[in-house]
Amino acid sequence: MSDFHQHGLICTLQRLTDSNAASIEAELAALAETKPITLVLPCHFHELGQPALAHVVGELAQAKFLREIIVSMNGMDEGGFRDAKRYFSALPQPHRILWNDGPGLGAVHGMLPDVATAARGKGFNAWAAFGLVCAEGKSELVVTQDCDV
Repeated sequence: MSDFHQHGLICTLQRLTDSNAASIEAELAALAETKPITLVLPCHFHELGQPALAHVVGELAQAKFLREIIVSMNGMDEGGFRDAKRYFSALPQPHRILWNDGPGLGAVHGMLPDVATAARGKGFNAWAAFGLVCAEGKSELVVTQDCDV
């Protein structure tokens, strides 16, 4: 027998069905009026063009409750950065691409010695985006969605 018990309703992916999508979206729209929402998409460049990310972008195009989307990416060169900007231009919401292993963030990595030597995968991408959102202070809620599921 388990020694863990959770009281109350927990939001799990299994409970998010099309049958209550309209109600959830209405709640989010109302909430976003007083608590701006930023979505963080931690992503690796190789996910561009994959079916999972195409589906995520297609669904997000309909999400009117988001103040901003930050795509936090690694694994690309300058040409890849241009490709990513083009790919995510389908989003109608304000959005930015945070190029985590690009030349602009090299100085930031140098100021954070432990982080500079850490593996820079999706966890780092999420961490960098959350730090940006917190530093700017424009959103009160931050949500995330993986790009390969």
